[in-house]
Amino acid sequence: MCNTNTASVAQKCPKVQTKGDLDVAAEAPQGDIESVLQVWEEFGVVLRIQNANSHRLYIRSDLDAKTEGMCPACGLRGKALKQRFFKPIMCQKCETEGYFHIKYTDQR
Repeated sequence: MCNTNTASVAQKCPKVQTKGDLDVAAEAPQGDIESVLQVWEEFGVVLRIQNANSHRLYIRSDLDAKTEGMCPACGLRGKALKQRFFKPIMCQKCETEGYFHIKYTDQR
């Protein structure tokens, strides 16, 4: 079981594929995860497809779109193709290597 927050579950727990997996990996009450997924679905960020007793989760995003990313350590902001932010980046300011936070701007 992964002991982490929901923001980094996909990074630290690559086997998370369904909402049930996310409940376990995030160690959060099922209702909390369900509420977050409903909002994400309304924003068009996540597509949920029924899978047995859970939902298979798919992220909706244009990886070729230019977007803003932010260093989680120092807050430095920069722009790049969204796909670049799915790999660790060395921050030019604080020299911390990690995954930048991505500003979500996709249209529905």
